[in-house]
Amino acid sequence: MPIRKVVMLVLNEYVNMVGAVIDVAEHSTYLELTSRVCYYDEPNLNNDMLPYDEFTEERARTLINMPVQAKYRINPNGEPTFSGHEMVKKKDGSVEFKTSSIGTHTEIYIENDNVDVNGTIKNLPCLFAKYRIWKRYKNVVAAVQRLFNLGKLYSSWELNTYQYIFDRGIRKVTDYEFLANTLLGFEYAYPSYGTSANAISMAEFNDSQLIIAEALSQDLIDENNNNNKEENLLSNKTESSTVEENIVTSTSVETQSDTTGTATTSTDTEKTNIENPTTDSAQLTDYDLRDKVRAACRTKLGKWCWVSFLFPNEKEVWCEYDGRESELDYVKFTYEVGDDDSITVSEPTYVKLTVSVAEINTKIAELEKEVSTVKAELDIKNNAISKASETIQSLNVTISELKPFKEQVEIAEQKRIEIEIAEDKARLKAKLLKGNLFTETEIAEKNITDLIEARNESAINGLIADKFVASFDSQTNETILTSETQKPEKATASLETDDDDDDIRSFMHKLLSK
Repeated sequence: MPIRKVVMLVLNEYVNMVGAVIDVAEHSTYLELTSRVCYYDEPNLNNDMLPYDEFTEERARTLINMPVQAKYRINPNGEPTFSGHEMVKKKDGSVEFKTSSIGTHTEIYIENDNVDVNGTIKNLPCLFAKYRIWKRYKNVVAAVQRLFNLGKLYSSWELNTYQYIFDRGIRKVTDYEFLANTLLGFEYAYPSYGTSANAISMAEFNDSQLIIAEALSQDLIDENNNNNKEENLLSNKTESSTVEENIVTSTSVETQSDTTGTATTSTDTEKTNIENPTTDSAQLTDYDLRDKVRAACRTKLGKWCWVSFLFPNEKEVWCEYDGRESELDYVKFTYEVGDDDSITVSEPTYVKLTVSVAEINTKIAELEKEVSTVKAELDIKNNAISKASETIQSLNVTISELKPFKEQVEIAEQKRIEIEIAEDKARLKAKLLKGNLFTETEIAEKNITDLIEARNESAINGLIADKFVASFDSQTNETILTSETQKPEKATASLETDDDDDDIRSFMHKLLSK
């Protein structure tokens, strides 16, 4: 079967929009159907919203001439039907949809209609599309007519999403284009667009999510039925239905691939092509993985729970569960995938978010604002540090330039001090020798040299005073002795000189002050 390969990431879409096929017109070479594809301006059950604005019709027109896709198969009762998107993620990261083109879209229009939005009837702008199913595919036509007569011909569009805004838990897709619309069988793909559509959307592959809406839709099936009746029925009839499906499908596949119009009737060859698919087809799809992990978690927990966050790289899953206290409470498991694709999970660990999912963007914005503020403060401080560093470097340069002058000044100052000390010592020595009170021998004695070295002028003055007084007493005694043996002389005043006799105090003052 031809394989469409799209290297895109399927976003986590669970859409609750009315997308019923509302009209079928039969022509000689094709069936023409009209479907309600989606509504605008209201978030779906997956909290995704397509806004209605001046660009809406332009984006809607991208669906024109795009293919109608389907994967034909036989249900357990042997009736013709369709499966889902048949999405497989390959090892290289690319995504394949193993559906085939069975027709094309020819016209779109937008008009208001009453739709069910979470149990409330609202009148909203809706996208309608006309498309043709080629009658050359007999089995496909039979499935379309059967499902339409049952009122269960569901559809699921595929979007290539370029831009969206995530605010308060709602993702508003603002730039996108249609890639295809896929017909679904209610037996294998419960619609997430209410009761008549199952939509997925595409974003760039570097996005972190890879979940199709069918996975979440399956949760609705289990929630509504709360039993595995249909799964048991499917498993009991797997072998017979697979063989029957391969035989019927092979005719459709050969018809599609026969571009020359020549029919091929080799059943063995066709069965070989179908029963030997590429190795990627055996790989667990994200839907299969999510579904099996959910079932294993419910069994381990012993109560109703459903997958909220799945981290394939870490092999970790966070689930909501019945009876939790708040929307912040989750139960965490780790899981392992066996060789037979069986899932085993760890013991549950109850965890609590610090902020609700709806407030994550607000919290992130607050943290980003705080980071921005701190960064601005750091920038200011870094600039101040940078300027201070420049100033320090400039001063260091100036200091290095002035250092030679500083050394010269220090040398000159040292010489000046040394000269001053030498002069001071010489002055004190001269002072001691003045008046012949001390001899060279006396001032060479250690006690006097120490005073000169210490420049202790006060102590030196004391020595001079003591020496002078002692010498004066000696002269007085000598005069008295002489006067007793000599005749008294008569005192006279000289008219030729003005000198006055000095007493001891005046003489000492003159001596010590010189």
